[in-house]
Amino acid sequence: MRNSSQTQSNVPSKEKKPPAGGLTWDGRFNTLHEQATFPLAPNEMANAGPKETGSYANDLRRQFGPDILDDPRAYAATLIAIERFELEDASFHPYSSKYNDYLDGKMKLTAQEQRGLTLFDDPKRGNSATCHLDRKGVDGSHPIFTDYQFEALGVPRNPEILANASPDYFDMGLCGPVRADQAKESKFCGLFKTPRCGT
Repeated sequence: MRNSSQTQSNVPSKEKKPPAGGLTWDGRFNTLHEQATFPLAPNEMANAGPKETGSYANDLRRQFGPDILDDPRAYAATLIAIERFELEDASFHPYSSKYNDYLDGKMKLTAQEQRGLTLFDDPKRGNSATCHLDRKGVDGSHPIFTDYQFEALGVPRNPEILANASPDYFDMGLCGPVRADQAKESKFCGLFKTPRCGT
């Protein structure tokens, strides 16, 4: 829950605008094309580089020949294919939840669900909708429950992330260690993008 008047009241006026935008939890990618490179990171899919594209490498070699990954155009085309899939294929963003049906007027919420939504939206109680936007866009697009802002979420370490096995490793979001361009901005340490909740 965020209360803007509390979280920014002690920040000098020229710094009150929080960072926004970007893809992934630390916002380091500005386009889906850039984001498509991320699975190559060793801590994601244990790939050392473009020639090791996980289980897809064998599929690509089988389909296009054994030397396909020696051609840098193949890697570039793969990134474009991922980007286009994320943008154009309806299966990637089906918006088929009960909540989307409610927004489309296809069903009504139960009394319990309506109470939950009221609490979620109430700025004096749940205040969740301040960061997790839950209404259709002006163009009629369905919400993905994020404002793309960065917040100090305060979530515990995730033991499923291998790097967290080291007591010396700390993911500080906007200021590193994966994102490097904001490393000197200590005021951003511990800020992570508001998680989206796909529906």
